[in-house]
Amino acid sequence: MANPAHPHRNLSLPTFQQPATYIQYKSLPPLPKLIQKLPQDTHANKTLTSMTTFITHSLHDPDSKRETPLPSDTPSYPTYIETLLRDTPSNAHFAVIDLARLLVLDPRIAAYFASQHPPSTLLALTDTTQGKETPYNKILTTLHLLANLASTTLPTTTLLSTSSLATSTLATLTTALFHPTPKARCAAASLAYNLAAQNHNARIDGKVDLMAEDDQVSLVAGLAEAIANETESAEALRGFLMALGLLVYEGKVDGE
Repeated sequence: MANPAHPHRNLSLPTFQQPATYIQYKSLPPLPKLIQKLPQDTHANKTLTSMTTFITHSLHDPDSKRETPLPSDTPSYPTYIETLLRDTPSNAHFAVIDLARLLVLDPRIAAYFASQHPPSTLLALTDTTQGKETPYNKILTTLHLLANLASTTLPTTTLLSTSSLATSTLATLTTALFHPTPKARCAAASLAYNLAAQNHNARIDGKVDLMAEDDQVSLVAGLAEAIANETESAEALRGFLMALGLLVYEGKVDGE
């Protein structure tokens, strides 16, 4: 006997009754300026040059249907990013994170990061230790990186199914929902939206939720509070509302 349709299917909510699309941060900063933030002895490194060349070619025409061929050293990208993080002063970590943000726009490269066991590079990149001492530029670039990762299913699954990654991702997100800077709240809204969209798309496809129920409850509570508090940014408010709608639509009838 077929399962009965979810009660939400009887509502006129066309926005939520189809697969959701995702938000990506594609802006390309001046790469030479970004590289200057890294240690001097890395500037001529072959792997770093490979990365920046790939980024330049792949983002030259981001709407092109033709994929930029992956460099032969692509498998070394995740470990090299970890090396950069280790060797770069903490006040310039945002530059390494921004480099990763641009790389993972390509789902093939994102898959290399997400397929590590354990996902040590993602853990290193998202270790923001959110607090008063975390630089704003690091918070913002981390949110942008996480949003880009959450625009593809495999990295999203890794983010949400690895306990330590899920904890750091959701802590970063929920803290940023209340950041004093509107731009950070908008970035948090984008991350919340992408995570909710991935969960929503799995749900309407008849698959199991990607996000644990406890995490969904926590995020719904955070979004509800953020919506009540948002009086400055219409963009952030809209993102909060869309993320909340996607999380709630076709949720468990007897769930929390």
